Amino acid sequence: MSMKLKHKQAYMRTAEVFSQCSVGERLKVGAVIVKGNNIQAVGYNGLPVGIDGPLEDENGVTRPEVRHAEMNALFGVMKSNNSSIGSSVFCTHACCRKCAVEMVDAGVVEFYYQHPYRDSSGLSYLEENGVKVHRMA
Repeated sequence: MSMKLKHKQAYMRTAEVFSQCSVGERLKVGAVIVKGNNIQAVGYNGLPVGIDGPLEDENGVTRPEVRHAEMNALFGVMKSNNSSIGSSVFCTHACCRKCAVEMVDAGVVEFYYQHPYRDSSGLSYLEENGVKVHRMA
């Protein structure tokens, strides 16, 4: 069963809202995992539990321990009774390759994004592994 456009738009708006929870200066990214027209988990780019502070160092470079929105959403699914197998991910930005690898392993079947990322290898990886990729305007 195909997802209605109004629902896709609502999930993307939800990802946008959660992106604003990020303390990132350079980029605020939000992600929503949806399965069966139900939200399974949400995430935004941030630091792991127990670590506080900015996402960028004094030179404006992203700290290595920062988790991307997609990974935080996948961790949310893992901590719940939900499953990401057969799910769709709505993300404000295109994914990096590392997140793409994790989403494929987690059983994600569709990836929706709004804004491109400086490196498109993540999107290529998704497509090469059977994940349908959609850019939403």
